[in-house]
Amino acid sequence: MQTLNYSFRYLLKRRGNTLARVLSLSLGVAVALLVFSYVGLNFSFNKFFPNKERVFQVWEQSPKIGGMAHKLVKPLAPNLVADIPQVEAAVHFIEVQKIFGTTDNLMEATALQTNSTLFDVLDFGVISGDPHRILSSEGKASGEIMISERLAKKMFGDEDPLGKKLGLDVVAGVFETPRVNQSIGDFDILEHLPYDEDNEIWTGQDSYTTFIKLCEKADIAEVEAAMPEFIRKHGIEEHCKEWQITYCFVPLTSTMFVANDVKQMQMIYSAIALVALIVACLNYVLLTISSLAERSRTIATMKCNGASRGTVFCMLLAETLLILLVSVAIAALLIATLHGEIFDLFGYKVSDLFALERIWIPLLVCVVAFAVAGIVPAVIFSAVSIDYAFRRGGDNRAWWKKSLLFLQVTMAVAVVIFLLVSNRQVSYIMNSDYGYKFDRLMALELSTEIKNAGVIADKLRSLPFVENAGMSSSSPLSGYSGMPCVDEEGNLLFSCRWDIVDENYIPSMQMRIVQGRNFLPTDGADKVIVNETYVEMRGWKDSPIGKIIYDSSMVPFEIVGVVADYRMMSRGVALPILLHTVPYLSDLAPEYRVVVLYNILMKDIDKENVKALDEAIASVYDGYYKYKIIPYSEWIDITFAPVKRMRNGMVVVASIVLLIAFIGLSGYLQGEMARRRKEIAVRKVCGASTSEVLVVLGARLLWIVLPAVVCGVAIAVWLNEEWLSTLAQMRCSVPVWIYIAGVLAVMAFVYAVQLLLSWRAANENPVEMIKRNN
Repeated sequence: MQTLNYSFRYLLKRRGNTLARVLSLSLGVAVALLVFSYVGLNFSFNKFFPNKERVFQVWEQSPKIGGMAHKLVKPLAPNLVADIPQVEAAVHFIEVQKIFGTTDNLMEATALQTNSTLFDVLDFGVISGDPHRILSSEGKASGEIMISERLAKKMFGDEDPLGKKLGLDVVAGVFETPRVNQSIGDFDILEHLPYDEDNEIWTGQDSYTTFIKLCEKADIAEVEAAMPEFIRKHGIEEHCKEWQITYCFVPLTSTMFVANDVKQMQMIYSAIALVALIVACLNYVLLTISSLAERSRTIATMKCNGASRGTVFCMLLAETLLILLVSVAIAALLIATLHGEIFDLFGYKVSDLFALERIWIPLLVCVVAFAVAGIVPAVIFSAVSIDYAFRRGGDNRAWWKKSLLFLQVTMAVAVVIFLLVSNRQVSYIMNSDYGYKFDRLMALELSTEIKNAGVIADKLRSLPFVENAGMSSSSPLSGYSGMPCVDEEGNLLFSCRWDIVDENYIPSMQMRIVQGRNFLPTDGADKVIVNETYVEMRGWKDSPIGKIIYDSSMVPFEIVGVVADYRMMSRGVALPILLHTVPYLSDLAPEYRVVVLYNILMKDIDKENVKALDEAIASVYDGYYKYKIIPYSEWIDITFAPVKRMRNGMVVVASIVLLIAFIGLSGYLQGEMARRRKEIAVRKVCGASTSEVLVVLGARLLWIVLPAVVCGVAIAVWLNEEWLSTLAQMRCSVPVWIYIAGVLAVMAFVYAVQLLLSWRAANENPVEMIKRNN
């Protein structure tokens, strides 16, 4: 208690030093708590499911489709259960968007279309209702759905939601709101997914996520061994051989990390958090050691009065504990205050990041911070000898302080360069050539009868503020469906992406035709347009216009045009693309419903035009589907949100690291000025000018800064390569000037602080300085 009392009184006495230590430790601990909790949450995915060790996700692996794919064919799940005795249950589902409500108050919710065995395989909690019936064909016939507890509360408050109408559906059950740390998705509605076992399609429509649950004591190796016979039985042996397809079964708790970049991103985030925590702790150590010369006599006096080395050690630990407790409290207050900004940065609520089942993560961060920040000063101070103290502690443990400053500068250089690269990458993504222009583009998705699709498009084009409006079945941002590209003999060449568009699609998207022509209203179903990558992968050196190509059913199509490559989906990869025209759907009845994406090129996007657009659509649409109009720019922002989060997170971390480094550098230089006052005075007495004194001080600092810069650049190179490797083809180049700029920025910052703090000492009266040092 006496040592704790002494520590408390000393902290109050040296308020400036105490405040600096509290501030730096608070910031570092806050960053570490947030980032390590975020990483811990990601590593906890799917671990709460019952019988998780018996559940596996089915993946399809093929070099011809670009690696691993989790969107599989619909017949796979039910037939795995029927044919392989080790499989107890299987489920498949597809995610769709449902919009309901009035025109003035539209609401959108994500729904899973699935089968009745969902909770047998992935039991995330049923509150009311019978999912086996609701998610069956019987429930579908009655228009029944299940909704989440979250949506029930939002729509119906404290009322019982069962039997209530939600759009055209009836609520028949409620399930627990899906947790954030599961890979099924974030959804609020469950409804039956129709399946016709007499009309199974095994070589197309691969859009369904599939999970299986093994029988007790069954081994997944038995299922894998049964797959060759399963493939032969369903007549897809040749298809799998041609496409080099193999089915993989990934444990439920590992499926989050099938994509290689997920673990890489967690490593990068962990490295960033570790940097912030280490810099903060080392800064604390640096500021604590800077007071050694002042406190050494006090410690020596305590030892003369019987204090042991252990007593001094405990006193310094108690001091660190007091500061850490205050720092953690400030960090917690900061996190609670900035909960909205934290959600924008990480995509999770603060309550999710610090859930009770993972509370050990922030506790571990605090223990590590206490160990690093407390033990080093405690060892140094407890080792102070009486004779060292009374000869004024001349060396002041300078090598310790220089080492700590070296590490701080190293971390600062690495973080600043990584910040510059991440900012350049985000700018590159947002401003690069997509192959189409989206600044005046609006997206409208409708489920409509084929006969009415063109009527709606004509209405849109007739509006005075609409420049053009083209129809498609998909968007480059959401991705196109896949199909095989074959030669004249039907041999598989590669996989391409395809879409159905009208003659106004390419002009509306402001794409470029580089060879041939666009579609004409008079074109039949046998006309197609391909992109440059398709032509390149076919190996054609002459013009492709007029060439005949075939689909997997050997139906011929004539190429009438080549469109310039445009980027697909969030990674920006240019894929081979095949565009069909609307008559491709001529075999379907006019009353058949299809989902159409209207790509509307506006003359000017403002609230009045968007409102008028909405009214025009309502005047010609049957209201079957509750729609929403969204600007493409907003869609792109959503698509690239993870990359932006990384950039924004780096801005925050870099700012905090630099602030901590400023505090540490200030403490170091103040200690150096106090230690070298006599030397500076002697130099000035001997005729040295202020500038010469400053040059000498700067040169000594350079011996620390230059090696630190080299190490910081090496760390930055590693971090940049790890991150950019996750961005496939849509990655920017990193010129040398980025590294030079980062190095110069940190060095300018270091020397600006050095100049600020040494200017006064360099200009002070040398006689007065010598008097104060004696």
